[in-house]
Amino acid sequence: MSFLDSILGLFGKKEEPLPARRPPTGKTATTAQKKLLTKAVYTTREVELPVWSHDLSQTELIEALEKNWVCKFPPHIEKKKIMSTRKGPDGNLETEYDGLAGDCGAIKTFGQGVATQEGLMQPYRYMDLNAMYRFCCDRPKLCPFFNMSEGQTNAMESRQKKL
Repeated sequence: MSFLDSILGLFGKKEEPLPARRPPTGKTATTAQKKLLTKAVYTTREVELPVWSHDLSQTELIEALEKNWVCKFPPHIEKKKIMSTRKGPDGNLETEYDGLAGDCGAIKTFGQGVATQEGLMQPYRYMDLNAMYRFCCDRPKLCPFFNMSEGQTNAMESRQKKL
């Protein structure tokens, strides 16, 4: 600060603020600043179990889910154990998801789009059991994958009508 700046400061001239610093990146960034990069399974909040799913084994539950499927995309449901790329305190990989997971044509096609909307870098590949109960067997209009497919279908039809 020069002598002239100190005199101007006495008469009420404010100093110009310093330029904003960019947030730290790389190894110095905090975990809150880091973006979650991957998540293979689309999860939702817990829902009330449907009446038809009470007291069923996993094999019977898969058959019941396929029987009660309302969505227009056919399911592929199986037991999955998905490991993350992070190592736990014991040195082994951490389990990201363990349970019944399903996929369909909408997830395969629009998994990247939904993941991008949520700030993820890699596409969703499966949805969890709660999501299947909530969307696929009850109200498919709530499913983000179904909505994205409907939006693309509507856009395609409107372009074809213009021609």
